[in-house]
Amino acid sequence: MRNRLKLLLHCAVLSAVSGCGSTTLSAVSDAKNVPNVVKSSRHGDDDHRMVLGKGAEPLMPTVIDPATVEGVLEGQLSTVDVDKGLKVLLTVTNPKPYGVPIQYRSGKTADLWVVDSSGGRLWAWSDGMMFTQVIRDIVVGAGDEFTVAFTITAEQLTRFPKGCLLVAKYAGAATESSQVALADVILPLP
Repeated sequence: MRNRLKLLLHCAVLSAVSGCGSTTLSAVSDAKNVPNVVKSSRHGDDDHRMVLGKGAEPLMPTVIDPATVEGVLEGQLSTVDVDKGLKVLLTVTNPKPYGVPIQYRSGKTADLWVVDSSGGRLWAWSDGMMFTQVIRDIVVGAGDEFTVAFTITAEQLTRFPKGCLLVAKYAGAATESSQVALADVILPLP
């Protein structure tokens, strides 16, 4: 009990000194800023699935629109039919005349989502996977490219409605730029 009281007092002093406490508390307590979540569950590293109440808007977009956000690297999606489904290839290229330092904060290099026509996530390659919690630093050399491969099973493909999109979400962060490393790469699901 005594340690808990010390911790609370310490947090209150830090909040008061930094000037952040009142702003943070008012933002959290302001019910207008919080969407009406009907149900929520955790799926994968980057996704908190929420079923929003009628008329509620999500706080953040689920897809980074490549038309409005320019990344340091460029990406392209392509697909190849295989016996057991669809192989999706994300090719990442550095168009710069210099190397681009990239940092990954887990063992995941990229993820592939299938989204419906309104942008709602239906499936992700990483669902149910666990990734190492390790920081990896690489440099993508000038003009270099690499490919990340994903597979969607034939059974899974039958579950998606017409008009879905494939969205590749690159997990690397450009360490020497304020730009995203790679905006989401989007391709209609064949």
